[in-house]
Amino acid sequence: MKAEQQIDNTLHRWDLINTYIKHYSFKSFLEIGHDRGQAFDHIDIEHKESVDISSITMPTYVMSSDDFFEKYDTKYDIIFIDGLHEHAQVDRDIHNSLTHLNRLCPPKVLLGRSSDLKVPIAA
Repeated sequence: MKAEQQIDNTLHRWDLINTYIKHYSFKSFLEIGHDRGQAFDHIDIEHKESVDISSITMPTYVMSSDDFFEKYDTKYDIIFIDGLHEHAQVDRDIHNSLTHLNRLCPPKVLLGRSSDLKVPIAA
């Protein structure tokens, strides 16, 4: 008798992100906290960028999210916050991300994953 194959029904964060991208025909994505590219590598979108302080993970921008937002004024259709999981930093990332969402692309979508931010938020 063959062993039954396990079916992985896990909903990953990139599945949720890709659902928003497809549903709203988003074209640009920013991930704060590239880490090892777990989510970033699965994102299916025309233009995607990431920012992380570690160059080992090969993000688009090697710098803190604070420095990124201060230096660049690029607008994105959807932003995923998964950087430094400290309350003050999450607050700054949310505030800064809201000013970098594409105003021409309703709805504006900002998603996050943190111990302080347990559910997705939509702006």
